[in-house]
Amino acid sequence: MNRYSVLYSPKFVRQLIYMLQSVEYDTWQYLRWFWLQGDYSELKNKRTKPTPKSRLLVFSGAVIYLVLASVAAWLFLWLVSDSSLPRTLLLVGFLALIPVLLAHLLAGVSFIGRWLIQKPLEIIRKRRIKDVFSDHPGKVIVIAGSYGKTSMKHMLGAVLGAKLKVAATSGNFNTPAGIARFASSLSGDEDVLIVEAGEYRPGDVAFICDMVNPDIGFITGVNEQHLSHMKSVANALTTVFELAEALPEKAALYVNAESQHLEGHIQKADLAYSRDGITGFKISKFATNLGGTKLTIKPKKGQGFEISTSLMGLHQAGPIAAAVHLADSLGLKPAEIKKGFNSMEAHNRRFKPQEIDGVAVIDDSYNGNPDGFLAGIEFLKRLKAKRKVYVTPGMIELGRLSPDAHFAVGQKLASSGVDLVILNKNPATGQIDAGLKAGKYKGETAWLGEQDNFLEHISDFTQKGDVVLLQNSPRERFFYL
Repeated sequence: MNRYSVLYSPKFVRQLIYMLQSVEYDTWQYLRWFWLQGDYSELKNKRTKPTPKSRLLVFSGAVIYLVLASVAAWLFLWLVSDSSLPRTLLLVGFLALIPVLLAHLLAGVSFIGRWLIQKPLEIIRKRRIKDVFSDHPGKVIVIAGSYGKTSMKHMLGAVLGAKLKVAATSGNFNTPAGIARFASSLSGDEDVLIVEAGEYRPGDVAFICDMVNPDIGFITGVNEQHLSHMKSVANALTTVFELAEALPEKAALYVNAESQHLEGHIQKADLAYSRDGITGFKISKFATNLGGTKLTIKPKKGQGFEISTSLMGLHQAGPIAAAVHLADSLGLKPAEIKKGFNSMEAHNRRFKPQEIDGVAVIDDSYNGNPDGFLAGIEFLKRLKAKRKVYVTPGMIELGRLSPDAHFAVGQKLASSGVDLVILNKNPATGQIDAGLKAGKYKGETAWLGEQDNFLEHISDFTQKGDVVLLQNSPRERFFYL
């Protein structure tokens, strides 16, 4: 299907609804995408799980599509009865406007539905969630940040779960709707509840905290991620620190001291964690490779103990220290803490290694933020391999800072010792290529199509003994603008 015929097919309705979902039903972001996209034949719908809202939009889109098609058919019959120039121009003009009318009418349905259906449901949902959490005896941990939330949640769940009964929000469901499903699944006898708080707009974290009443907070980092929604890093900082304002007095707030944008915002009472450790615990003998990570952590008083986990990368050290500190404060013994870390496994698409025909592939394809990218490249730099291969389509939702962030990735790669950089063709990776050239990169560069999946072409670029770091996965061109 070419770039023009797709505009008049039922597939176009599905694409429009997918993009409404992708921008969290933000009408203006969606319309901006519509006018800037250009070629809709390359747009791939990756969201396969329908929601009640998407089903309603599918029905509405189908009705709008049929109405517009019926009007076009009536105009055609009208033209057949009298083939005058005005009637011909009217038919041609209407046909040209069908995709525009469809996109904007669908946006109108979404906007009206948001205020007449979604907002009232959110009020009801909020009351139900507040009732569940206010009556629950377990400690509530809320995790906020531009990146690293889900990984921190899994780590805390595994470590604390070695002794306590822990429940955590599923996957990366970090919106009120996801938290409502989580609340309805609770049995009421959990010791710890872990809630991941998504932040797309100012006020989001405060809204979630008001529902769940956190006892403990984690701020995993702030960067340019979701900047297309937040508009500025300052807004992201304000939104993330809504968590600090929601905590009770003297409650524990763990803050990632290695996040550049958090410098100057960490208070004396906060528990700042880094690769060196955290108040009361010091990290030493850190070693990480494809087999995982080992380190020794020593409390201020008492014997140090070794932690071993399948998680990889120097960036894991700080979160490990924070998890140890919290576990210790909740009464876990070193043996229980070690057991929790031993049970951990990297989650799919989050810095997880696998072997494909003798090639070690580090699948970090869920990662789409600048700090995560740079941490991954640093890990690749430290590895020993026949050849080191780096693959990416670039990052998403970085707004106006996208060119600078991608240029910085290119410069980092240029000095990392990577032998081959493979890029999907799009504006974002063009900036990575510019950074490579500015950094006088001495390796090879290869290109894939904008939507091509590297793993389907792995044999064309690699050989046994290579190590591949795959960061992010191909996304729609809109996100790179």
